[in-house]
Amino acid sequence: LSAEEWTRLFHEAEGLGISFIMLAGGEPMLRRDVIENAGKIQNILFPIFTNGTYMNESYFELFDRCRNLIPILSIEGEREKTDSRRGIGIYEKQINNMDSLKKSKLLYGASVTVTSENIFEVTSSKFVSSLFDRGCKLIIYVEYVPVTDNSRHLAPGEEERALIMKSMNVLREEFPDMIL
Repeated sequence: LSAEEWTRLFHEAEGLGISFIMLAGGEPMLRRDVIENAGKIQNILFPIFTNGTYMNESYFELFDRCRNLIPILSIEGEREKTDSRRGIGIYEKQINNMDSLKKSKLLYGASVTVTSENIFEVTSSKFVSSLFDRGCKLIIYVEYVPVTDNSRHLAPGEEERALIMKSMNVLREEFPDMIL
């Protein structure tokens, strides 16, 4: 869609009383025109799910002007897990983005895809503490959904789901100033 068509949809949503629109899928930061127009609609909160590779000082300035735009950075754990899933260098880019967002006192969150390979790391107090210390106020845990037969082993099973729920309860107690 064109930026104008997106803006029309945002205004329609606002007219219907919708106050929350997630911008996700592919890399929404590639559409700066859409992001800028979303920022102008202050009655709607726009969490923007991003791999962070297109974030720069110009985006930080936009987030500062338009506090209804909330970057949600995709991270899969520490460096090894994030870079193996998202690409070499992504972890460092995300950490630098988090540090810049914290320095600018901007609200942001993290999106963590939970797999059978990272479940213990990403649900640990150490991991959550590292994000909290960098200014992260929100973590959205998403269960991995296999896209091929070869990746089916990454999907958490029933035991892993129970572990995630138990971990969330503990982490919520330990980090009351975060939304998990």
